Amino acid sequence: MRATAMTYAKELPYFVDYCAKPSYDRYGNVSWACSIASKYNYKKQLKPTDAEALTTNEVFDRLVEMSGAQNPGGTASQIKDLLAVYRLRSTYQTGELSVEQVYKNLNQDNPVMIRMGVSTADAERFLEVDGLIFGSKYYPTRGEAIYNVYDGEQGIDFEAVVTTDRKSTRLNSSHANISYAVFCLKK
Repeated sequence: MRATAMTYAKELPYFVDYCAKPSYDRYGNVSWACSIASKYNYKKQLKPTDAEALTTNEVFDRLVEMSGAQNPGGTASQIKDLLAVYRLRSTYQTGELSVEQVYKNLNQDNPVMIRMGVSTADAERFLEVDGLIFGSKYYPTRGEAIYNVYDGEQGIDFEAVVTTDRKSTRLNSSHANISYAVFCLKK
């Protein structure tokens, strides 16, 4: 049996070793803050146990300071402002995200922020960032991408199987609380 052709294969080595942990105390469970802290720590090669490592709570506190709100929602513009503060680049958009864009970012050692859950029409007002893609394999003959995802809400990593011809996709995950993700992909 002939193997399916694969293109755009890349994984950031040891990415999960540098990820921040989600916060479950007075800060609530802010996945976008966890994702930003994880991106920062990976860029600086800081493990969560290092004194200089950025935490989920520190990112949240920074946005409280910047926005003047006690419980900021992490809107698209707020996330972009935070990325600038920490000098991070990200593919962060509410439209389509191609497998080529994911690969390009990973090839530049840059994990890709993603939205997970149910997408909304009013994305600026309510936009969740739950995770980061840190690895990708694309099988064009199957029309399928397999993404390695670090979930900033649950603090776990898993594989998401995504087809390029539909938006709602089943996840290949053993975690009971994760069932669906929405990736806006284009061929």
